[in-house]
Amino acid sequence: MASKKTAAILTMVGGIFYVIGGAVVASALDLLGSGLGSGSLSQLGCGSFCSSDTTNAGNLGLGGLADALLAFGLITGGVMIFGGWLINSENSGRRKVGCILALVMILLGGLTTLGGLLIGFILAAIGVYFGFTYKSNSRGMVIPLGPMASVTLGPQMIPAASQVNIPAGTGPLNYCTRCGSQIRPGSVFCGACGARLAD
Repeated sequence: MASKKTAAILTMVGGIFYVIGGAVVASALDLLGSGLGSGSLSQLGCGSFCSSDTTNAGNLGLGGLADALLAFGLITGGVMIFGGWLINSENSGRRKVGCILALVMILLGGLTTLGGLLIGFILAAIGVYFGFTYKSNSRGMVIPLGPMASVTLGPQMIPAASQVNIPAGTGPLNYCTRCGSQIRPGSVFCGACGARLAD
């Protein structure tokens, strides 16, 4: 399973490619508009039937479309980058919002930015998939320090004693009342969380 950081990076890089794709499409339309405005219409069979006003109007229309596509590429890419930033959160609600934002932008900007030159589409789609399927490791990393204690690094959720599922017929020395981990008989400290056990 990929980490949330990997999901966030893939989504953000996909957003950057969407911005680049929007710029490429806008540049291509600008070049096409300037080519049509410099006499290419006569080569296309328009000849003397096309006035210079029609040519300039077409040129302005393509230029406006190019500006709109550039702006749309910037918006979709920017929102995808923001969604990637949210995917990197420990909060599952924020991760879900980030995934949904990025997914909507992937679909909306797919055609107008050429799918972020296709590379952005693939990277962002993989990032969103990893973001949706990520499950946080709430226990953290446990480093044992011998038979007496251990240290837990990273985020940890310690359930209340009432929430720990202790099987019937077992005493306090079989399961830790703080974290619920099974312990060896005769242990003084829990090997998972380091809590002192009841006598």
